[in-house]
Amino acid sequence: MIHYPSTHALHTEEGTKDLKHYFAYLAAKTVCRLRIDLTLLRSNPTDPVLLGQFTERLENLASNSVSWGFQDIHRLAQALLRVMLDLRSGIQSWDHSTAQVLADGLDVLGTLVYDHENEVHRRSAVIRLLNSLTQ
Repeated sequence: MIHYPSTHALHTEEGTKDLKHYFAYLAAKTVCRLRIDLTLLRSNPTDPVLLGQFTERLENLASNSVSWGFQDIHRLAQALLRVMLDLRSGIQSWDHSTAQVLADGLDVLGTLVYDHENEVHRRSAVIRLLNSLTQ
């Protein structure tokens, strides 16, 4: 589940922030951090700390996305997590193609999160417009 100390950000000057928008924000932040971790892993693929951090972040993203009902994000994060678990257990070796699969997966995850965030904004705009028309 979400292990971010910044969950207090739900209470900003905007009042009650849309929780799905907040999830999209955290997911986008996580994908950015995963990209940084992947860059570090490319230069040191045997570092157990980096492997552990990357795997944990990916696992949290997968877990949180299923909690919020975002199946595409969940399925892709789970598939990338399987690759990481295979790397950690030695079933799969680290090479250029593995790094590229992870990079491509993170790109697609980033796109899915971005699309989700846009959908949340679109729905909020429609609701605001409908509410203003009924007043």
